[in-house]
Amino acid sequence: MLTSLESISKKTEEFNAMQREYHKKVRDGFKDVIKEFFEAYPNVNTIFWNQYAPGFNDGDPCTFNVNEIGMSDLTRDQLCEAGITNPDSVPASIDLDGDDTFEPKVDAELGTEAYSAFNKITYMIYANEDMMEDLFDGNAAVVLDKDGAHYDY
Repeated sequence: MLTSLESISKKTEEFNAMQREYHKKVRDGFKDVIKEFFEAYPNVNTIFWNQYAPGFNDGDPCTFNVNEIGMSDLTRDQLCEAGITNPDSVPASIDLDGDDTFEPKVDAELGTEAYSAFNKITYMIYANEDMMEDLFDGNAAVVLDKDGAHYDY
């Protein structure tokens, strides 16, 4: 018969194993969902957001958060070149090479069906903020595109 301490240790090990398995399933499932999304909506080039734990929160706990998730027809390179790290900062037009002005489309402008699918992905990201912190190293500007995930640009 197990002692209480042995029983607690065994249950803790079981719990940790279940948690590792859950995280693996969510990670793998997340990658599959993102891949399917980009295949289904080729006019969307990126999904992007900032995530961080603030260094100061006016006396409240500094907890990790995913912030302002957006999608766009801008590529990762265009986002980086224009210095865009937040969906709210996507301008109505961008002059990327000095010759042409690009008018990026964001969120609902990319189509109702894509926007509906994007909202489901947004929900999944917010519901798994701890996983996003693990996947993308905490404080990061995250960009997902057809080639995978990029962060800290």
